[in-house]
Amino acid sequence: MITTMKKIMFLATLVAMMIVAMPVNAQSRKDKKAAQKANWEMEQQQQREEAQLRHQMKMDSLRNVQQLQEEAQAKAKADEAREEEARRAAEAEAKARQQKAEEMAAMQEVDVDEPCMEAGSSDSYIRARGIGESLQQQMARTKAQTVAVRDLGAKIGTAVKALIKHYANEETVSVMTDNAASDGMKFEEKIEAMTKQKVDQNLSFSTPCEKTRSYMKNNKKIYKCYMVVQAGKDDLLKPIYNEIQKEANNQLNIDYKKFSEEFDKEFNQGE
Repeated sequence: MITTMKKIMFLATLVAMMIVAMPVNAQSRKDKKAAQKANWEMEQQQQREEAQLRHQMKMDSLRNVQQLQEEAQAKAKADEAREEEARRAAEAEAKARQQKAEEMAAMQEVDVDEPCMEAGSSDSYIRARGIGESLQQQMARTKAQTVAVRDLGAKIGTAVKALIKHYANEETVSVMTDNAASDGMKFEEKIEAMTKQKVDQNLSFSTPCEKTRSYMKNNKKIYKCYMVVQAGKDDLLKPIYNEIQKEANNQLNIDYKKFSEEFDKEFNQGE
């Protein structure tokens, strides 16, 4: 009986102990799960923060690279601008030095040694000189020839008018003026027109002198041609003299030989 009671008491004690121990075990498991969940959430948060940090570092790196590129481009442009400014300054300085040198050279006395200076009139020929410039050599020659021929005709006309003024008496001038008036022209105009016509009709010239030089201007090569043209004096002067005598009814007080000699003087006055 006593043994049975002891067993009952033992079982009752054991049951009581189990009843006491069960809430403790249950609480322990709950805390463990909560701890695991908290650890998991912490790991997730840490991973998110690490990912965000890596992204931020990548973006910062890209921005730094872009900033470095922009700074390099800005520096290159600034260097280029400084080089361009230095180049322009050097060109301006060189141009100023050249201009100053040219001004100094212009102030100095120099000998003029131009070719083809043999213009004028002689016993056999009438000559005139022309100068032409161009980027093309042939064009420079054409210009020089045109100027020389034009000058030749103008000088012949001027000399002839001067001779008429000196050697025609009043009666002759009146006759020639009347003839000119009948054509509706002034006396001087008619002599000039007639002289030009005879020069154009009888002008056959040669080129006793022709020289071409070149020089640089604004980095371009310029050709400069010097030319003298000449024509037979009698071939030009006789038709003019005969036409004047015809207009004056042979009243011009000078024969052809004297007319030719005086023509040379008048023609060469401008040389």
